[in-house]
Formats: sequence, structure tokens, C-alpha cells
Amino acid sequence: MVDTLLLYGSESGMTEDIADQVSYKLLHNKIDHVISSFDDIDIEKYAPLFKSEVYKNIIIISSTAGQGELPLNIRTSELWNFFKTNELNFSNTSFYFLGVGDSLYLKFQHAIRLLKLRICDRFNGNFKLKMEIDVTGMKGDGSTDQVLPVFIKQLVNQLSDTEEYINDKVFISKGILLKLSDSAEANFQASFNKKNPYWFESEVLMNNRLTNEDYHTDIRQVVLNNKFKYQFSPGDTISIRPQNDHACINKFFELQPHLKQYRFTNVLMQDDEQKTYQTLEDILRYEVDLKSVPKRNFFMRIWNFQSMKKQNVNFEVIHDMDSYKPTNIVLDNDFEDKEELETLNSHKRKLFEFGHSLDPYDYIEYVVQPRRTILEILFDFEYIKIPFAYMLQILPKIKERQYSISSSDLSSQNFEITAKVVEYETLLLEKRKGLCTNYIKRLTPGNKIKIKLNSLNLWDKLEEPIMQGAESIILIGPGVGIAPIKSFCDNDDYTMFNKYVYFGNRNKDMDYIYESFWENPKRSDIIMRKCFSRDGGEERYVQDMLWNDKALIFDLVVNQNAIVYICGSSGQMPTQVKLTFIEIIKTIGNDENAEQYVNEMIKFNRYIQETW
Repeated sequence: MVDTLLLYGSESGMTEDIADQVSYKLLHNKIDHVISSFDDIDIEKYAPLFKSEVYKNIIIISSTAGQGELPLNIRTSELWNFFKTNELNFSNTSFYFLGVGDSLYLKFQHAIRLLKLRICDRFNGNFKLKMEIDVTGMKGDGSTDQVLPVFIKQLVNQLSDTEEYINDKVFISKGILLKLSDSAEANFQASFNKKNPYWFESEVLMNNRLTNEDYHTDIRQVVLNNKFKYQFSPGDTISIRPQNDHACINKFFELQPHLKQYRFTNVLMQDDEQKTYQTLEDILRYEVDLKSVPKRNFFMRIWNFQSMKKQNVNFEVIHDMDSYKPTNIVLDNDFEDKEELETLNSHKRKLFEFGHSLDPYDYIEYVVQPRRTILEILFDFEYIKIPFAYMLQILPKIKERQYSISSSDLSSQNFEITAKVVEYETLLLEKRKGLCTNYIKRLTPGNKIKIKLNSLNLWDKLEEPIMQGAESIILIGPGVGIAPIKSFCDNDDYTMFNKYVYFGNRNKDMDYIYESFWENPKRSDIIMRKCFSRDGGEERYVQDMLWNDKALIFDLVVNQNAIVYICGSSGQMPTQVKLTFIEIIKTIGNDENAEQYVNEMIKFNRYIQETW
């Protein structure tokens, strides 16, 4: 039995990509293993394996979420709860850790250090290696490009008993296989629905545009039926899993015509865990993110699946590592069109470099900066022929997106979410459109969709500051960052707080979202401050308002122990806001230890930051 387990925790997808790159290199170094996110582990199956120490090597890769928290797919997983509530002995198990973080956050790499403490150290595990990636490259062991090759090399040195490397031309099959199915035995069910019992059906009750119809930015207020009367709190989120539209699926078959014959065919999806059945059309609609910007692992696998337009792709595949023996694939090189053959080979070299080169510059320039999608890459590299059986091992899967609840369960029994429809232009001709927000945009009342409620217990962090006498809270939420703040202000449990709300957007007449709520004269507990960057006023950004209110802010924070909550995009705003608080305390209080003061606020949950 395989004795190596690779677990990962990820929210943005970056850590999942890194875990996938590690898995690829392990396989090609003949190190067989199981790879899984924390929340995909079936605890009924794996609990006996952990207790009997079947896995002699456990590799854990994790990012840090929020202010030093574990990623959502770790902290809400059955596996994490199992580790917290059981006494285990891992004295015969070796542990390897890789943290992915951003040193701009105070609690840099807190999650991976917590995982080491709670799993390896607590259960007497055999600690072998821990490395830390800083995506900004300033702290830890270095940037991704510096750390990842070293981490992989050390893993291989410790886990492999051979120096043999399986050629990158060989495709090692691991994951879901597609097979043509006899419709008589098919029991059709979307695979993600079967795997995720926490998802439930909800009816769309309302889908309103909050911004002016003439404005280029579309922000949506969507109300979803809470028919099961689930309780929720400010800071909780709703997960939505989007779908590809018909035009997108048509484009895929246009670019991959060899797969057209299977479009409406019944397909068996099979892995080690389960069997499910769908048509290929539905697999593309519900499972594959055709509009995503691919990670490097996509190119690591796709580069060799190319051939002349009238030829099949010849490739070597491994299903069983133990029985692998190198074979020679005989390629037909008798081509009349030598120029086309050279173009094909050039395409192979380019895609190989995108996935395997130690210098990611070309990948960043071609893929990341213009936000080039899977479909556009299939168009540019017309020799690509994705093999039917291995589609779901090559193409990225649709991932859930989370949206903050902007209502309160005390004022509304339903879920209200606020979503900015992502549409923007790059150097490419076609406008970039977010898969999920444009899916949300198309929803109409009466539509039924699958959703999941994520209880993040954000406001439980307020308990300690409240016990210390905090009676005021400064709430800072530019753009759609105002959503959880609206939920907080709409909740009768927090009427005792004086709420100082700082909201910013671009134009008052165009995108002052939920204006009637904020301007309600009956809400004496809300002190509303707003600014609009394109209206020409002195105050353009939330940090400008904070600075102009510096005497008030200093009094609230230093003298009254006020709580600070920030929500919004993780660009310059969170950094600028934090610097503004430091400068206010330094200036008004003549305190050279202002930065340490703010860091202490973060440590004791008086300064809470939720950004994405």
C-alpha cells in the first residue's frame, strides 16, 4: 500500500498549485503517494489508517488565511476535527511541512507553524523538514521560485530509494479517469454534489443591480432563500459553485473537435473513492473551469499532448507505478510538411517551458499578466489534443467562490450577498469576465442553485475586547467590503456598539451601495463617513477620512479601546489603512511605539482584517 500522504490547505488556489507541482515531481521520481486537500479526506476511511500509522511519510502544504488563521478547507474539515479530538501516536511517521505566506501580514506563516505544533509535535511525530515561502520574497526561506525546487529536492532525497527519473514525456495518471459508459447502469449525479453533503439547494428570490444602470461597474444584491432556517452571523459567507455557459462549451468543442463525438455520451467518472456518471456536456458545464487562468501545473501535463491536425496523439501513460517499465514510443516522422512539423515542435518547447522552466518570466508574461484563459491557450496552440480519458487530470476544476453575507438573520430569514461583477480589459481583444460573478449576474428569481453556508465565527473574536470594555467599533469597508459591515450593523445583538463606518467608492451618484440603509436617520448608533474618489473632494480614500478624523480616531482607539475591523480588496488599501492608524497614534500621542501598539491590537483581536 502507498505509504506517503500529501495534504494541502488552500483558499486562493495558489497553494493547491504548489502541492500539485510537488506531487508531479514526486511521481516522476517514482515516489507514489496520495494527494488530497484536508476537506476531501473521508475520515471514516482514513481514521484507521492514521491510527495504525499506515502512512510513514506525511507532507503538509498550507497557506495562512486572514490574520494567522488556517485556510477554510482545513479549519472546517472533518480531518482537522479528527486531529483536534483524538489522541494519536505518530512516532513512526515522518513529517515534512511547506508554508506559503505573505510577509506583509503580521502573523506570517502562522498556519504552517500551528499545523506542525498540533499534528507533528503533539502526536510525537518524526519532524524532518519545514520550509516557508514568502510570495513577496522578503522573509521566510525566499520566494516560490527559490524555495520550491529546494523543498522538492530535499523531499526526493529523503523519500526516494532510486535516482531514476521518469521522463516528462510520460503521463502518470493519478485522479479521475473518464470511460464511456453503458447507459443502462448509469446513476447520474453531479460529482461535486455527491462528495459535498454540506451543499443545499436554494431559490433565488431577488437579483438587483445596486449601481447606476449607466455605470460601468455592476454590483449585485442577491437574496437566496434560507428554507432550512440556518442561523448565521456577521462575517459568515455563502459559497457558490458556478457553471460554464453554452457558448463556452461550444467554443471548447470547436477547439477540440476530436471530442465532439462524445459530447452527449454517458461517461463514467471513476477514481479510488467513487464512481459517478454524467454526459461529457455536463462534465464541461459543471466540473471544468474553461475560463480560468491556468497554473503552471496545467502546462506541466499538457505540453506533450500535441500532434498534427489529422493525427492522433501518441504518448506513454503509467497507471501503476510498481509495474512501470520504460517503453519506446515510435513516432511517425514521415511528414510531408516539414514547416508544420517545426511549428509543432516549437509549440511543444514553449508549453514545456511554461510548466517546467525554473525562470517563470515567459509564463508570467504570456499567461498571468494578460490573464489568458484555457480556451485562449487552446486557440493559440492549435496542435493540442486533450485525451478524453484524462481530461479531468489535466483541465482545472471549477472551484467554489465565497461571498460575504450582507444581511442579518435577526432582520431577515434569507441570505443576502453582495457581489461585484468582474469584467475588465487587458491587452487581449476579449474582455476578461469572472466565471462566478457573471454566473450570478445571469441568475433570475425562481432559479435554484446549490450553495453552502460557511460559519467563520469572525465576530467571536470580539469577545475578548468586549470583556476589556470596548463599546465602539471602527468599521472600514471600501467597495463590496461593506457587505459584512452591513450585516453587523443590521444585527440587533450589536446595537450597544457605537459604529463608526468608513465607506469609499468612486461616484456617489453611481455606486453608493445600500445608501438608504446608511442614511437612515433612525440609526443613531451608526456614524457614517463616506468618500468617492472620482467626485473631486478632498477626501478620496478611506485613509484620507481616517487622517482627517485623527483626533477622534486616537481617542477611540487609545482611550476607549475601540475595535477596528477592515474588509475589502487586498491591494494597497489594507497597508495604507494600517499605516494611517500608526501615524495617527504617533502624531497625536507622540508615541514612537505606535507600530508596536497596532501590532498588539492585532494580536488581541482589536484590529481585525479580512481581505481577499
